Amino acid sequence: MWGWITGFVGITGASVLSVVKESWAAHLSVSVAIVCLLVVTGKVLWILHKAQQRHYPKGYLPISAIARFSTLDGKFFKYEAVRHIQIKTAWMKGFDHKFFWTGSNQPRIVSSLQIPEPTFSDEPDGYKKVELKFKAPKFYNDTEVIHFEMSIDDSDQKSSPFLSFDVNNPMQLLEFRVDLIHANKAYMKNSARLERRLIKVNQSHPYERCEIIPFDGMTKSYRAVVIDPSPGYSYRLIWEKPAVQGVPKAKKS
Repeated sequence: MWGWITGFVGITGASVLSVVKESWAAHLSVSVAIVCLLVVTGKVLWILHKAQQRHYPKGYLPISAIARFSTLDGKFFKYEAVRHIQIKTAWMKGFDHKFFWTGSNQPRIVSSLQIPEPTFSDEPDGYKKVELKFKAPKFYNDTEVIHFEMSIDDSDQKSSPFLSFDVNNPMQLLEFRVDLIHANKAYMKNSARLERRLIKVNQSHPYERCEIIPFDGMTKSYRAVVIDPSPGYSYRLIWEKPAVQGVPKAKKS
C-alpha cells in the first residue's frame, strides 16, 4: 500500500513539476515577445519622431497668421497677432514668437490666451523673441490659437512702417492689416506695397513686389491677404507714415 502511495506522489510531483516548467517557459516566451514588441515600437516611434522633426523643426504646423497694426495719433500704437497652429511634437509647453522691431522704446506685451514672458531676447539675426507659455501643456495633433498684443510708444518716430512675416512651412492664410486712424484727407491717395523675398538671402537683398494695396479711406486702413503663401519667403507690407501733428512729415520708403 505504501508503495502505491509513494508511486502516486512521485507521479503527481513529476506532473506538477512539468506543468510548472511549461508555465515558466510560456511566461518567458510571452515576456520575450513583449520586450521585443516594446523595442520595435520604441524604434518606430523614434524614427517617426525624427521624421516629424525634419518636417516640422519647430514642432508645429502653421495654419494661419494675422498681424494687425493700429494707431490713433501716429505716436502710440498697438501690434496684435493671432496665429493658428497644430502641435506636431509629443508635447509642447509654450510658443516662441520672433519679431523685428526698429523703434527705440521697448514694447509691452499682453496675451488673452497664453502667459507671456516679461522680457524679450535678442536673436543673432537681428530679431527679438518673446516666449508665450501655454496655460496647460499641448500634445500631438492638438490645435492652439496663439494671441498677443504689444503696446508701443513711438512718439520719437524711430520705427520703420512695415509688418513682416517669415513663411517657413506651408500654411493656408497670411493677413496684414494697418489702421491709420489719424490719416488726413491728403493721405487718402496713398498706397502700400506687399512684397516678398527669400528668407535665406542677405538682408540687403531687394524685395520682390507682389501687389499694390490702395489706402481704404472709409476704414482708414490697408489690408493685404495672401492665400497659400510660398514657403521659404519673408512677406512684408510697407507703407508711408501719415503726417503726425507736431512731427515733421515722414519720408517715403
